[in-house]
Amino acid sequence: MKRLFLPVFAGILLYCVNLQACGPYFPVYFSSAEEISSIDTPHIYKRDFSGMSPGIIFPGWRIPFLYQSYRGMTTGDANMLVLPGISDAAAHMDWLAARKTVTGQPAEVNNWAEGEDYAYFKNYLDDAFHTAVNTLNDRRKVFSRKDLMIWLEGQDEVFGSLKGRLFDEEFEKSITNPLLRYDRQYQRAAASFYERRYPQAEGLFREIAGNPEHPWKSYAALAVGRTLIRRANAEFDAEMKRSGDRQEGANNARIARDEWLKKAGGELEKVLGDTTFMSVYPSAGRLREYIMFRLEPGRRMLEAEKVLISAKHPSELGWNLRDFSMLYASMRKEDRDFILREGGDFAQWLLSFQDEQGKLADFAAVRYLKTKSLPWLVASLRIMSSDNPYREEILKSASEIPESSPAYLSARYYYFSYLIKSDFDRNRLAGELDSFIKTIDRAKDPVSWNCFTGLLMRVSLTMEDVLKHSLRKVAAVSYDYGHEFPGDAVLLDKNVRLFFNRHMPLDMWMEIVLRDDLFTPAIMKQMRFTAFLRAVLLRDFNAAEKAALKLSENDSSTREDFRPFLESRSMERKKFEAVYFILRYPRLNVMLDSASEEIIVENIPLDRRDVYRRNWWGTDTEREENELSEIEFMLDFQPEGAAERAGVENKLMSSIVAPNYLAESVIKYAGANPKDERVLEALHLAVQATRYAGSRDEKTGDYSRRAFEILHRRYPSSKWTGKTPYWYR
Repeated sequence: MKRLFLPVFAGILLYCVNLQACGPYFPVYFSSAEEISSIDTPHIYKRDFSGMSPGIIFPGWRIPFLYQSYRGMTTGDANMLVLPGISDAAAHMDWLAARKTVTGQPAEVNNWAEGEDYAYFKNYLDDAFHTAVNTLNDRRKVFSRKDLMIWLEGQDEVFGSLKGRLFDEEFEKSITNPLLRYDRQYQRAAASFYERRYPQAEGLFREIAGNPEHPWKSYAALAVGRTLIRRANAEFDAEMKRSGDRQEGANNARIARDEWLKKAGGELEKVLGDTTFMSVYPSAGRLREYIMFRLEPGRRMLEAEKVLISAKHPSELGWNLRDFSMLYASMRKEDRDFILREGGDFAQWLLSFQDEQGKLADFAAVRYLKTKSLPWLVASLRIMSSDNPYREEILKSASEIPESSPAYLSARYYYFSYLIKSDFDRNRLAGELDSFIKTIDRAKDPVSWNCFTGLLMRVSLTMEDVLKHSLRKVAAVSYDYGHEFPGDAVLLDKNVRLFFNRHMPLDMWMEIVLRDDLFTPAIMKQMRFTAFLRAVLLRDFNAAEKAALKLSENDSSTREDFRPFLESRSMERKKFEAVYFILRYPRLNVMLDSASEEIIVENIPLDRRDVYRRNWWGTDTEREENELSEIEFMLDFQPEGAAERAGVENKLMSSIVAPNYLAESVIKYAGANPKDERVLEALHLAVQATRYAGSRDEKTGDYSRRAFEILHRRYPSSKWTGKTPYWYR
């Protein structure tokens, strides 16, 4: 068979440690359809996930979850298919517990061994511990206490718990129990294997396997193949180290590895062809699958898929699901034809469902019409073009799926999505979507509610309707790892948030923030603070007053702080009061971004300085986010010239370096008003801003020094001077 797929460097025996930089991990809240569809593990927002109730199925999910969903839609037995994981602790803990019942003493086992280039591999697999526990139980029945302790000492050396006397020839001569001698011979071979002395281990295992009287001959015959597999990986690492990471070196390493794997495969075929070794057939079969994974990845993927399609019990999944997932994920573009030509139903469905260009739309539609299979209906709906010749029958089928079906929510979501893309009657769609959303419990299924409400927003006919449908319940939160969000917080749809930041001029901001009927109080508060800061920076103090007045009316905690600004009459004084307020509220931002979402959800006070310098309009995190494509239709709802005005305003605000602007304003006011007592605190805060603001430039140090010198020269005995021992370059 033709060699397919790129080499995969993760398999049964080797797992790489992902070394991430240490924090800080800021919360990321998942709520919009775009965010949710990008999460590869639905457990993050749906802990009770099962293939029988998968919710809306997204193509970005990991393959095991797509597999469960596929099984739920095809056979209806997905709930019994509990996805297998890689056991990391249970097996060796069972061994340690069994050992302690004899010795009364604790011990340690390190499952993982260090390889090359910061990679680790699992040295002791679970079956080694299971075999050790079973053997210990058997030997307790027939060994004397002395012989049992010698056996345990040898097994401790095998598992690396301590250095014993396995290789002490004089001690071995003193052992008279024949079974114990056999056991220790096998333990020496195993210890050599785990210590990576592979030639020695191979020789010892072959000697045992060749002894027809040896109780460990079957295990030893299997272990010869396993040793050669380990040696294949060791030779790969050694060749890579000799050759470097150049392509030629990688090719040489694969050639060296594959030669050893072929030798291992020959040994395993001998085992599988000898009926005296039947007890290890399952393990030998799994090792042969691993070799096929490396040498014939296309064949192995198809073999694994056949098992997945017909599996009736979780025990049939195991490595098959893991191998299939890794091999499918390693496909190149040119491997697609191989899947379409030789793949099974599941692989072809995956390829179609994940097709972002819609090239397989006709293939998926024909497959659905032929099989009437629900997975193919969902795939057809997701990738179908507006002129697809099969659209009417597929749409009709989608509309008839019962609510009890595992495909129900997926079919409805992609059905409505297709109609929106096809410029279907927006009034009719809005009505149908509005009625459908009322059947979804937002508290129990926030993901579906968010996704369908996002579609309803897309068919809005006015900006008022867009805003009305722009709230999303937080479904999940991620710091370094994600999990369900337990609260009832809501945020703005990120498309709408992005539209506000980029395309809405100040006058439109003001129209919204002066209302009380659009969003939650927490969102409105954040938006009003943002509008206030924007207005100050754009020198529209009339708009700034309106925002400040609205904040004072709705938030008593800021009322007194805003009073001097609202009561100021001269422009000089009003600007200082605005800057003074901004200095005292370091978490103010000119845009709604991920930091703003954290403030809204966690109810963080804006006058609390952030230790990670997300202060004085933070860092421009919006620039780091992916472009969202769903905002263009909102431009149609704006007055003529509004987007252009927003562009001019944003350009002006982006040219302002926060600590420079704040320090310069305070320095200027201090020169004209040296007796104003609040100048002292303002100078102190201005110096702090040059240190803790989210942005700075080459001039920031000079502003820091000037504010510092004014404070220390004019007010040497002030408490604010004492709190400002440094200025910052």
